[in-house]
Amino acid sequence: MRFIAFLILFWSLNANSAEFSFESYGKMDMTNSVVSKNNEYTYFAYTNDGIIITNLDKVGISKCAGIINIIKGKMNDNVLCENKIGDYCYYTKYTNSDMDPASIILKFEIVDGTGPFSEIVGEKCTAAYYPIEVDKYLFKGKCKISDKKFQRMLSYKS
Repeated sequence: MRFIAFLILFWSLNANSAEFSFESYGKMDMTNSVVSKNNEYTYFAYTNDGIIITNLDKVGISKCAGIINIIKGKMNDNVLCENKIGDYCYYTKYTNSDMDPASIILKFEIVDGTGPFSEIVGEKCTAAYYPIEVDKYLFKGKCKISDKKFQRMLSYKS
């Protein structure tokens, strides 16, 4: 009986979950920076431009701007990205604090969106960010959403 209850609970927890995911690749710029003499304070103006590929079989462009700082060995970021796919777009906001600068895992929120992406406004998500060389990056973002939202995004017609 416990096994049946477990299966029902497991199925019900997974029945309403889907995942919106996207990958981005491109060029970044963090050359505009200020570092204190004692190296405890580093501030960067951060920008990037790239391409974006979603699991909705849609491709577009991505651009981000913001500030990253490292204070006494802890990293903070405040970055906004515009992800434009055809006539529609969604905006991701990154506000992470007290992170290890070597960490590649970030939290973000979808703060605005049009068309099919209006379904995910307010979603809290996770990303892996991996710098390559001095000026290139790989990025993978994932948002857990309901199956209904994901289906509406897939079938969206303007």
